[in-house]
Amino acid sequence: MTTIGEAKGAWAETATDGNIHTPGIVHDLGNMMQVLGSALGLLQRHPAIAANSEPQALLSGAIFALERVRSLARQLGPQPRINIDQVQVGTCILEIEQVLRMAVPPRISLSVEVEPDLPVLLCNRHCLENVLLNLIRNACDAVEGSGRIVVSARLERRTQRVLVEVADNGTGMSAEVLERAAAPYFTTKASGTGLGLAMAKRFTSALQGDLTIMSARGEGTTVSLALSAAGTVRAF
Repeated sequence: MTTIGEAKGAWAETATDGNIHTPGIVHDLGNMMQVLGSALGLLQRHPAIAANSEPQALLSGAIFALERVRSLARQLGPQPRINIDQVQVGTCILEIEQVLRMAVPPRISLSVEVEPDLPVLLCNRHCLENVLLNLIRNACDAVEGSGRIVVSARLERRTQRVLVEVADNGTGMSAEVLERAAAPYFTTKASGTGLGLAMAKRFTSALQGDLTIMSARGEGTTVSLALSAAGTVRAF
């Protein structure tokens, strides 16, 4: 008969086998996401909900988020799949505006300002969306009490690059924090990972662009991504 200690040892050995453990988790996550997706789809089609715009919007946001989790999970599998898309940034932002608003608490106002007919980027659309969500979550954390966040996209005429900005009127950063803000794993938040800005910088570099952070204590923060239009893309 196997003892509890022996069973724990066997499971521990399996859990540390990187060839099996991570793909196994991805597989199980896929099964659970399938269940969640089916449940959300049934709710969305329920007669009591189908005619009500407010729960429909919430469910659409939840389904969108679930699809992004699926995309992230596929990148962890034994054969990672990362698509390169032709992305019109303005259209992308407007299409996920409802999801962005769901990430912002009621005490903070969110404005979205997008120029029409922006150049197309070659990038992974889901990565762009995740970068925007990370920047907005950072901005929310920086705003104490009521405040505002502005997400904008426009053409930088001099360089012909697309300039995406997330600006807040929060507490801002000291010069010391600003210098290290985009370094991997650097964070000033108790529950932070220190990866949001680092991933934004990595994404921007893949598009041969530049990430700029303007911030000062008491004056808020603006994170700018200057992204090159469709052309050569480095590995992300």
